[in-house]
Amino acid sequence: MLTKPPTAKLLNAIWSYRRKRSPVGTILKHKALLCVDGSQQLLGRDFWETYAPVMSWSTVHLMLLLSSLLGLKSRQVDYTQAFPQAPLEDPVYMRLPQGWFVDSKGRLTPHLDPTHNDTTHYIRLKRNLYGCRQAARNWFAYLTKGLLAHGFIQCSREPCLSSERIAL
Repeated sequence: MLTKPPTAKLLNAIWSYRRKRSPVGTILKHKALLCVDGSQQLLGRDFWETYAPVMSWSTVHLMLLLSSLLGLKSRQVDYTQAFPQAPLEDPVYMRLPQGWFVDSKGRLTPHLDPTHNDTTHYIRLKRNLYGCRQAARNWFAYLTKGLLAHGFIQCSREPCLSSERIAL
């Protein structure tokens, strides 16, 4: 059985609900996203680094201009659920989401009362959740490692800029 270290903070789980609409305004679907309340995390106890670089607009403009002038292919990538793909390096513990409990067989189960709070169980996160203070940094490190493993080269002056190795 996993036990929480005495110094670890139990973070709240937060449900984020959205309605996706069509261009004319009709509801297409309802979406729910489970997040963690990172506002409760403290530097030096729950995380140590949060910095993740961001591409400057001048670099984006320059790359699109060069791509157009030189006839190079460029492509945009949007990762589905990007942050949860990256593993957590530091242990993060979260309360069970409201309306859920651990049943007698040890399974996470929805409760009949949606306002129920299980105070005896908790979750240790293995991967980032949206809301973690270190999530952006972990995602950037994970993505960078994957791109480098596939032969991309990272720019020394612009860490968000990578390109495939081109044989001339």
